[in-house]
Amino acid sequence: MRKYKFRMNAIPLKSARPPSIFHCSFNTVGQAARQWSFVLICPILLLLNLSAQNSVTGNFEAILIQAYQAAQKNDQKVAIKLAADAIRLEPKNPKGYYFRGRLFYDSARFKEAIKDFDQLLKLDPRNGEIYQRRGECHFRLGGVRESIVDFDRFIELVPQREPHHWQRGISYYLAGEFTKGRKQFELHQEVNASDVENAVWHFCCFARDVRDLKKAQAELIDIPGDSRVPLMEVQALFEGKSTPEKVLKAAATGFPSEDQLKQRKFYAHLYLGMWHEVRDETDKALKHLKLASTTFGFEHYMGAVAKVYYGILKKGPIREVVEDIP
Repeated sequence: MRKYKFRMNAIPLKSARPPSIFHCSFNTVGQAARQWSFVLICPILLLLNLSAQNSVTGNFEAILIQAYQAAQKNDQKVAIKLAADAIRLEPKNPKGYYFRGRLFYDSARFKEAIKDFDQLLKLDPRNGEIYQRRGECHFRLGGVRESIVDFDRFIELVPQREPHHWQRGISYYLAGEFTKGRKQFELHQEVNASDVENAVWHFCCFARDVRDLKKAQAELIDIPGDSRVPLMEVQALFEGKSTPEKVLKAAATGFPSEDQLKQRKFYAHLYLGMWHEVRDETDKALKHLKLASTTFGFEHYMGAVAKVYYGILKKGPIREVVEDIP
């Protein structure tokens, strides 16, 4: 489960599906940090021929262009205000909600982003990208079950993306849906074969599903090589061939920069926390997950995973649920 990026294929704002300014797909790239690249609006907006539109629509899209320009200058406050002005001008135009929702997401204002995505989906209920966005917002706010509902709907609308959807697998695990999580990570292995993280999440789903650590260890997915330090040592730990101390030592090997060392320690503590959690060593798990959430925390999606994981485990052990999400 390496970083994913959006493939941006701009489509004109006068298309039949106005909120989908981008056609997005997820592609693996060899980067260590797992976060979504949120480009707020496409430069195609700057090329709009406003003279070809009526005055009301022209004003609306001209305001969105101004909002885009403000966002490019990192003036989120002005950009959001302009987006609100555009929405007031055309409250039934989904483009305004799309743009402002993305601005709210980029500003970590996830509750407000959800409200805009809710409104957008009333206007365009088959916009798969927005279910994905809203699911991420729910997850970051700790709404794991709500994220699953949205991720499921996204996959219904864009079924070819199901094997790539490691996020849904993580939500399944944290919601206690271990069988579904195991199947999701098995699917993901088909499209991302060199990722220790996928093997570890699959291991934990499998162990919880069959209630047998030894059996899960025997079924641990073999990863030929993951260049991200210290993930191969993490793999060895789950194979029973290493120790937590060796994982931490591996994270500090070589001459990493300060940022690299923080990233290494983030992953080390996240997966040490997971290793202890699946062994029902809750106190030790909480210690490592707290470090991954705070001292070595990040704002990318896996940073959010550490925070949500820690918050859930503080309330009690992760247990299997047998009922399906309605």
